[in-house]
Amino acid sequence: MVSAFPAVIKLVEEAPTLEKFNIVAFRQRQNSEQEIYFENIVLHTKDIFFTYRKDKQMDCLDIVIYIKGYSEENDQFIAAVFIMLDSLIGEYDVGVKLGEINFEPYQEKKDAQPILNLVSLVDRLGVKRV
Repeated sequence: MVSAFPAVIKLVEEAPTLEKFNIVAFRQRQNSEQEIYFENIVLHTKDIFFTYRKDKQMDCLDIVIYIKGYSEENDQFIAAVFIMLDSLIGEYDVGVKLGEINFEPYQEKKDAQPILNLVSLVDRLGVKRV
């Protein structure tokens, strides 16, 4: 919900300083290798691949995510992948640097890259404020 990002940023900027708390606006990046447990789904970074195209008009990346074991009937995969994306590249960057995101079952594709490659690709886009 990118439309709420400015309000979140303002709220954090105006938050009081609390001795034992560090208030941050968005989920931050974590370790690069990920293993996400979500309901009855276990996703590893090694099981997720992507392709992309640059949307020059919107200055973002449109991506297709390919997931081993994914079926359209099980939307738990999508929720788990969004948690992983927030952990890999940060919630703010997911919101402002990724455009359209589609999901498909993994089938070996020559141009599909491991999901960990998305981190450096997103970093090369630069900083965009909302």
